[in-house]
Amino acid sequence: MSMGVIFLFSCQTPDKVVKQEREKIKTPPDIVRNMKLNYIDSGRITTHVEALEVVFLQEDGRNKSRFDKGVKISFFTPEGALKNYLKGDYALWDNTDSIARVQRNVEVVNEAGDTLFTSELYWDQVNERIFTPKMVHIVSPTKDVWGRGMVADQNFKKYQLGSISGRINVKDAEEKTSETKKEE
Repeated sequence: MSMGVIFLFSCQTPDKVVKQEREKIKTPPDIVRNMKLNYIDSGRITTHVEALEVVFLQEDGRNKSRFDKGVKISFFTPEGALKNYLKGDYALWDNTDSIARVQRNVEVVNEAGDTLFTSELYWDQVNERIFTPKMVHIVSPTKDVWGRGMVADQNFKKYQLGSISGRINVKDAEEKTSETKKEE
């Protein structure tokens, strides 16, 4: 009877040891250098992702891509023209949720030439939007605006800012309005 008990304990102990040892072993992450990735819909490129280095890893059971050397994400019209791009010095892309957190020297430029600067920006690929709770600075020929927090479509065409301050050139807007009235 005591032999059976010893046998049971001896079987359980190696299983626990094997499990502990497996947990210690970490598979090295996959690394891709000079990555260029196109997202295609109906035979047309919609999004282009470019990075010097991407580290593919798994954290907390989630597949993630880490861009330690920066990333540039470009968005295109159905005709193939560049709509806008966003770039930053670092990004962590949660492939499970399709959300990328882009950080450090983040810049977004739209087709109208408006440029957004911030320290951190999220891109929600599924809902096609970008957002940040951080301070943003938007520069264009007619405005120089600061705000805390921003939500926009991924093309940075329509956006909402929180806690706004800055300069908007109202004279140009008034001149355009008066020109439109003269033409009527």
